Amino acid sequence: MTYYIGLDVSKKETAFCVVNQEGGVVREDKVETNAGILAIVLKEYRETTKIVGIEAGPYSRSLTLGLRAHGYNVVIVDSRRMGFLLKANINKTDRNDARVIAKAMRAENYREVHVKSDKSVEMMGFLGARECIVEVSIKLKNELRGLFRAYGVNLKSGEESFRKEVKKELKNLPELARVGIESLLKTWINLSEERAKLDKLVEEEADHDDDTKLLMTIPGVGPVTALTFKTVIDDPSRFENSRTVGAYVGCTPTQYASGETVIQGRISRQGPKQLRRLLVGSAIVLLTRCSWWSHLRASGVKKMKKLGTKKAAVAVGRKLAIIMHRMLITKEPFRVKDPFAALEPKKGKKHKASKTKNVA
Repeated sequence: MTYYIGLDVSKKETAFCVVNQEGGVVREDKVETNAGILAIVLKEYRETTKIVGIEAGPYSRSLTLGLRAHGYNVVIVDSRRMGFLLKANINKTDRNDARVIAKAMRAENYREVHVKSDKSVEMMGFLGARECIVEVSIKLKNELRGLFRAYGVNLKSGEESFRKEVKKELKNLPELARVGIESLLKTWINLSEERAKLDKLVEEEADHDDDTKLLMTIPGVGPVTALTFKTVIDDPSRFENSRTVGAYVGCTPTQYASGETVIQGRISRQGPKQLRRLLVGSAIVLLTRCSWWSHLRASGVKKMKKLGTKKAAVAVGRKLAIIMHRMLITKEPFRVKDPFAALEPKKGKKHKASKTKNVA
């Protein structure tokens, strides 16, 4: 007898359901969220279980690796696709969700999610900590600016000049000390120092990684963007086609088509938000600050004149994701191909003048 197991994981308890090859429920229960305990409870089904499904979540990776170490064939399933099946239940409970997952495993109605490597998880934690410090630092700096503007003082943007001006204005306006400016300034200075340390570590990591240095040959792509892209992609071979990377980072437009109705919406914004923001930022640098012309920049400038900077940056960011993935596969640096070909009109196509009728 072949069995299929579905796990619905939560913080404290995990609901599991075991179904046979005919779809009948053999056993269902709840246990503590621990790979060792789950392996003991499901021990009698280990040899005959074909596959174990876990919905993607914060605890799914640790449970997957733990159960695989005990000899189970475990996969992480896409929560967005599985969510449509779970919504079909009138009563949403952990037990019912585990049953739906188990039956989806039996019917092979799921999409497997890549399990990140230990190096990728470590780097994502490091880059996430840096991102958090950057966001809090910017928020504190803006708060300081807002407090000084109430007294008619406009602070400069540079970090060193900003710090000196704040200390100078505190002497001229002693009443600001009661507002908490000194505490905010000390916190901002500490965060700036920690950010500088992390930036130095990012540069050192990029210098010692061949793939990151390869990605940095693209104009506008710095160490943070290159390292984040490599960490998020983890294994480039898991994508069958480089074009699917654009959809993975959420830079492709959504589409709704039903009958004669076809609506193309904005980008999906699915996938890693941090990587998508960095790719668009690199695209803006490529379009507005880079002085080196390439085929990518030429096509982006053409779109920028027609659609505007924001839409052109998103389009170039999607192309960047495709090119960077291809570079990780081929191990070749960025190549410039016909820089101004995208600006020239296409040959062989004649545009006829449109005929319009006057409507009374």
